[in-house]
Amino acid sequence: MQALGPVGSATGQRAAGYTDAQVSWRHAREMDDGACRLRELEVDVAIVTTLPEWVRPRNGRSGLAVQWKSFMAKLRAHEATHRQHGLQSAAAVREAILALPPQSDCRRLAQTIDRAARREIRRHAALSRRYDALTDFGAKEGVRLEVRGPAQTTR
Repeated sequence: MQALGPVGSATGQRAAGYTDAQVSWRHAREMDDGACRLRELEVDVAIVTTLPEWVRPRNGRSGLAVQWKSFMAKLRAHEATHRQHGLQSAAAVREAILALPPQSDCRRLAQTIDRAARREIRRHAALSRRYDALTDFGAKEGVRLEVRGPAQTTR
């Protein structure tokens, strides 16, 4: 995993698995009674989770297959938490934008919307980083693969 695992776009480091959530938003504004107001809002999130795949060799040890199954279950659970962070980020972006007051002009409203959305995305990205720090990237949750022999423990 340390040599061939996916590289996180946020961390630049290899890991056993990686979840990337990209939040985007589109909005329409209109001038009404001397103020620019939000008329329409659409917030989307695209979440991609990358997990390793192992094809057991015909003569592979059955103990390793059991370990792999446990490892993958725990890795999926860990990455599901990151997926939840991505969903929460999109919901927070939506709430933050909807809470914005009208602005004196539509350019200013667009800038305010973008700042509010980016702030929420940064806040939720920090949540995911803290989660990884607290769990040692899932190792404290059992995301470990104990390989006996010349190889080392893999996270």
